[in-house]
Amino acid sequence: MKETFDLVEGCIDGFHSMEEQLRDFVLDSLGANAEKMNELVNSTTKKLAEKDENLEDIVLAIKKEIKELKGELTIYKATLSNGMLSSRLRQQAIDVPKPEKSTDEKRGGNIIGTWEEFQRELKKQFYPQYAEKEAQAKLHRLTEKEVFYWFEDGLKPWAKNEF
Repeated sequence: MKETFDLVEGCIDGFHSMEEQLRDFVLDSLGANAEKMNELVNSTTKKLAEKDENLEDIVLAIKKEIKELKGELTIYKATLSNGMLSSRLRQQAIDVPKPEKSTDEKRGGNIIGTWEEFQRELKKQFYPQYAEKEAQAKLHRLTEKEVFYWFEDGLKPWAKNEF
């Protein structure tokens, strides 16, 4: 039994030494990790400080611009209140008579109801009564040379060749 007891005591001592080694390893690992974490925190802090400075610069520039715009706005308001920009003419009411509805009776024509009536009215406007007499009067006024050219233009191509 003493042997077993010695064996168990040896194992317990081995466990204690292993426990101490494990504890040292964990503490060393945590220390190394802590150093890395501290470095990471420091670099992040530096980056955030730089960004904070940049944001402060941007805010100051925006505040300066807002101040300038407020100054301009004050000038514009003063100008408007003095009436310098309102130089447009005031509109006056003008009395314009309303046009009356037009009717065919005013033009002297009748209402056209069918296609035939429309064609008849159209022919009346483009075929005057004395068109033949007017054409003959124009012919009498032409010189002999002009009459020949008009006659030649009116001929068909086969007649021109024979002429």
